[in-house]
Amino acid sequence: MSPGPRRGKTSRVKLHAYDIEILEGHRQVEEDRTAEETLA
Repeated sequence: MSPGPRRGKTSRVKLHAYDIEILEGHRQVEEDRTAEETLA
């Protein structure tokens, strides 16, 4: 996924959704780690 020369509204929305996915994934990893510590 290479950024084009012109940045339109669509690319910004796509980037925003991508950031949200990263944050959600990171939060899931944190929750999994906490759950493992609780079980241990």
